[in-house]
Amino acid sequence: MLKVFYQAIDAAGRPREGIMRVMHEDKVREKLEKRGWLVHAMRVVPSRISRFVRRPSHLSRLASLRFAGALAALLKSGMALPRALEVLAMQAKDPSEKQVIEALASHVLRGSSLSEAMASFKSSFDALSIQSIRAGERAGALEPALREVERYGLRQVQVKKRLQRACLYPATVLVIAVVVMTVLLIGVVPRFERVFLDLSQGASLPRMTASVVAVSYFIRAHGLGAFISFISLVAAAFVGIRSVPLQSWFKGLCARLPGLNGLIRSMHIARWARTQGLLMHCGVDVLDAWTASVQVVGVPQLQGELLRARERVRDGESLSRALDIELCCDPALMGFLETGEQTGELADQLTASALYLEDRVESRMQTCLALLEPSLIVTLALMIGCLVVALFLPMTSIIEQLAL
Repeated sequence: MLKVFYQAIDAAGRPREGIMRVMHEDKVREKLEKRGWLVHAMRVVPSRISRFVRRPSHLSRLASLRFAGALAALLKSGMALPRALEVLAMQAKDPSEKQVIEALASHVLRGSSLSEAMASFKSSFDALSIQSIRAGERAGALEPALREVERYGLRQVQVKKRLQRACLYPATVLVIAVVVMTVLLIGVVPRFERVFLDLSQGASLPRMTASVVAVSYFIRAHGLGAFISFISLVAAAFVGIRSVPLQSWFKGLCARLPGLNGLIRSMHIARWARTQGLLMHCGVDVLDAWTASVQVVGVPQLQGELLRARERVRDGESLSRALDIELCCDPALMGFLETGEQTGELADQLTASALYLEDRVESRMQTCLALLEPSLIVTLALMIGCLVVALFLPMTSIIEQLAL
């Protein structure tokens, strides 16, 4: 028997909730619908054992995008939003996904908008998706907004997968380099050291060899503690990076680094341009859309520049001119914006400029990763070569002594 908690609206329009014991979860819906009640949320009450292993309510990035696409399809067919959410909750196979969608349906039935309900699950829906859906609701174009969220999100997922595949080989080379050097320093260097001490008859080792031996001593004496400390630092970094102040500090630091500054600015300008274009497509005024789209930019300095450009547009400056003054944008980006202003298709040109910037960022990142692979191989070869030279330097002096 299952214990199922339900929330429903009875025939008189009053909210009801309770727990039923049934053999299958669908029996609860059948019994309540026979009474004329509208069920908007159900969940299985976990047993005492399952409470300890219960997973948190969370949608993966891909699951949230599938949800947006499916919801857009149901809304396009004419289905009301609460019923569409109920259907998606019934179709969900993953318990965590089902629980999130049921909670969204519950929020909507209580009078909240979809964007307000999604804002309660920030671990499942990013700021850009929530802002886009909020703008779509405001303009009465929720279905196109959901479609755009799915399309843009899937593109991001594909880019991320390509970059992860590109990073796989350099990461493998780096791990192999660390393992090889550790094995040589722990297993090979001590044996060579004993041979040198036996044959050198008290002579001092060359400086390079002595340095390698010292590193070997340190790893054998403190290697485990250093490894545990490194793992602890990595774990602390992963936990700490979830905090908003640390994220802001890290983003600001990356934005100030010479090599990453232009890349990060292009990424966030593309995000702003895509959001601005989406909101304008949904019928939102340029300035109102600007206020909302600035919120998806994660670099405070760039946010300030965009807000100053907005003030220029409000005072009568053209959008392309205002951005050129405040951001010193790429000439190609200015070409997109000027064309949009001349043809009256600014929203389309903003989306096109976002695609251009995203493609350029992806191309630059792939180029950097392509250069990283041979750099790591050369570094590995130099490290092992230096180690081999350091080990065989004393052999020359020993051979010279024996020859004498």
